Amino acid sequence: MSKKLFVLIAISLSLASCTAPFKMARPSPESKAVLEPIGAETALILTADDFGRNRATNLGIIRGIEQGMVTSVALMPVGSAVEEAYDYISEHPDLDVGIHLVLARDNMEPKWKPILPPKEIPTLVESDSAFSTSIWWVFWQAEGSDIEKELEAQIQAVLSRGIDPTSLSFHKGFFQMHDPKTFSIVIKLAKKYNLPVRRQTILHDRAIRKAGILTTDKIVYDFGTYSNRRKKKKFLSSMDWLPRGITEFILHLAVEGEDEKDVKGRVAELKIITDPAIQDYVRKKQIKLIGFKPLRDHQRTLSTQDEGNHGNSKP
Repeated sequence: MSKKLFVLIAISLSLASCTAPFKMARPSPESKAVLEPIGAETALILTADDFGRNRATNLGIIRGIEQGMVTSVALMPVGSAVEEAYDYISEHPDLDVGIHLVLARDNMEPKWKPILPPKEIPTLVESDSAFSTSIWWVFWQAEGSDIEKELEAQIQAVLSRGIDPTSLSFHKGFFQMHDPKTFSIVIKLAKKYNLPVRRQTILHDRAIRKAGILTTDKIVYDFGTYSNRRKKKKFLSSMDWLPRGITEFILHLAVEGEDEKDVKGRVAELKIITDPAIQDYVRKKQIKLIGFKPLRDHQRTLSTQDEGNHGNSKP
């Protein structure tokens, strides 16, 4: 398969995942089991991605938590401001924290470097010992063993801070999961650490469930593709068409203060999530807001039950 064809297929599948009509979504039995105890048929996870990316992002996410509707954060273990994020998490132990795994960096300074020494994962870094800005470079250049070692090191870095993460997600979009090499590694790590993963496309549902891993029923992550004036309309229309089950909205938040290309879009999303009128609208629609923790806890319950059943089975 040529590189251009691979890229086209990956992008098409990813767009189909987030733009398909909501009525196509059907709640999984696992989602029903999570929602039944809280008396809900529909729930929404509002995730702020990139916690630790830089100071402007951190401040935006914190404001989204404290003044908005953010219910989960995706922590970036290699971000330039991750220590500040760790400090906030330590002061808020009930915060729903997922791990935002990184294999490629954003085009900003300082350049993000892996957790492991570059000599241990030579195919993951460029000549300056930093990640590449291209996830496609990773697909074609990096060896699976280097990817697995670094991703596990990122998980371990979070665990070493006393954080019990609630999910795994992936920086630089969802295309990682369309690459068989990275997909198999993520599934292996999610199973090892018993964590839900961010939903991909319907094509991956069977493999994810077969591994005993939970995910949401629907995902919306394309707010960034809309103009700042249309983001609010997209957000509200997505709320209006929520299907039964569990849906995740992906948010990218920041305050002014960083000289980067996409900061205005992040500021616009922060304004939406902290708008009292929007918050009132969500309350009136009686949308249940949750984090990933209920999914993670249910996954671990199912895993324990499965282990018990295998233990009681006769040879």
